[in-house]
Amino acid sequence: MQSMRDRYWTYLALGTSLVLAWFAVTLQFGVRAMDPGFPDWFMVQGADWTQHYFGWVYFRFSPWHWPPGTLTGYAYPMFSSMGYTDVIPLVALPLKAFSAWLPETFQYIGWWLFLCFALQTWFGYRLLRILSAPAPFAWLGSIFLGLSPTLLFRDGHPALCAHWVITALWCSYINDQPGKSLRLATIVTALSAWIHPYLTSMAMAIYLIVVIKKVWITRSLNYLQAAGLAIGVLAWTLLSFYLIGYFNLQGTQQGGLGVGEFSANLNTWFNPHTESAFWSGLPWAAPGQYEGYGYLGTSVLTMIAALIIFRISHQRGLWPTTRSAWLALLAATGMFVFALSPKWTFFQHTFFHYETQLSLFQTFRSTGRFIWPLYYLIMGWTLANASRWWSRYGWRGWAILVVFLGIHLAEFGPKLPNPVARHERYVSPLPSVKIWDSVFLSSDHVWIYPPYNNRIRDEGDDMAFMEIGARTHVPISEGGLARRDDRMAYAMMDTLTARLHGIGQFEPGDVMILSPEYLQNAGEAFRSQGFLYLIDGYLL
Repeated sequence: MQSMRDRYWTYLALGTSLVLAWFAVTLQFGVRAMDPGFPDWFMVQGADWTQHYFGWVYFRFSPWHWPPGTLTGYAYPMFSSMGYTDVIPLVALPLKAFSAWLPETFQYIGWWLFLCFALQTWFGYRLLRILSAPAPFAWLGSIFLGLSPTLLFRDGHPALCAHWVITALWCSYINDQPGKSLRLATIVTALSAWIHPYLTSMAMAIYLIVVIKKVWITRSLNYLQAAGLAIGVLAWTLLSFYLIGYFNLQGTQQGGLGVGEFSANLNTWFNPHTESAFWSGLPWAAPGQYEGYGYLGTSVLTMIAALIIFRISHQRGLWPTTRSAWLALLAATGMFVFALSPKWTFFQHTFFHYETQLSLFQTFRSTGRFIWPLYYLIMGWTLANASRWWSRYGWRGWAILVVFLGIHLAEFGPKLPNPVARHERYVSPLPSVKIWDSVFLSSDHVWIYPPYNNRIRDEGDDMAFMEIGARTHVPISEGGLARRDDRMAYAMMDTLTARLHGIGQFEPGDVMILSPEYLQNAGEAFRSQGFLYLIDGYLL
């Protein structure tokens, strides 16, 4: 049973989680990000947010298919999945079921981000308490975890902001209560399958060591029970992926594209990139290594240095002293090694490279993200040990942690406002947007040429047409997908190119939008198939 004092700090931590989440979202994106009827805040050319929103709109208004997560109309005629637009299936699928009761314009990304910050802060508090940090110190420490630099950095990719999945699973692993911790681990891992596959893979790895610990260390499970749990979670994950529609695609992008490009650099722990108000970023070996961003912040790095000096000066070891701690460290380090990819880099230099055909490097090309389990293990260990150390000095120790928190807020607070988030209504860059609306509404399908290219005439100008398509619910051959059916994409390109040369015919109700420069290569048969118009510099 919790004492009255413990309950006080628990309620305070819960309230702090909600307040912090509100300010984290509104300071980054503005208060209107919390307005479900204001998707305009993320209508930014080239941003992943638009991909998520357009994917959600097309999924919401398309007919139900089997499996239920099937996405049609977006990146038409691909038979894809809502999961490949990162719409967060955990939220999108239930909302589609209640779509009739929702406003015509509805976005949930702002509230999803709120939930992620709130849960990250709350589980941060629970993690520090389980690691024996005194409640007042755990309360302060939870703010570090709730505003971790890595979480703040992911604001452009909402589905991947669910870092609370990792923090909650570390809570489960460290907590030795046999029933409660296993239930939490099972529920969180099951939920992760409906958030994002990268988080699912990390969650399953931590879940595995939760089960291993309970078999080999605490002996609260036997081998049969452990096997049943592992098989059950794996079966649930595969079933979830099937229902979401991840298996809809046949010829997806693979071939090792991006392996090593989106990895972690060994300087990631102390490389602030562009996120610190104190320090300039350090060089990486590849531009895509932002995926492995893992800067701990000036405060946490200083705490780590102080703890190392303290432990050495008091003749205490730096390494784990229990089998449980070693198992956690080895699992998290294993994921960090995977995050490095087959090309290990330090600053701009590749110092170790090995060849591999391991399909995991092809499936999870953004390997750098796999630093997160070790990142939060280091952060939690540092804050808990510093709290236990400084708690000996009473209020003075608490004041020291307050100073470090102030430094943390001073370093990252000025960087909170997102410079690209919109605070006003989206206005289409197309001068004749009302004419385009009429064109879409009178069409059955809109073909963008070239398809799936993120541009028609200028870089990113396809967004204006996708916005009209989403608003009018008309299928369009454009859209950002995390994975696409390459065979269909190439076949569609060949088909549309053939149409330009007069081979084959469009169906009634089809409309094609392209840059005028392609007209000079078009065949006479294409010109005679229908009417040609030049609107806002685009050929219709």
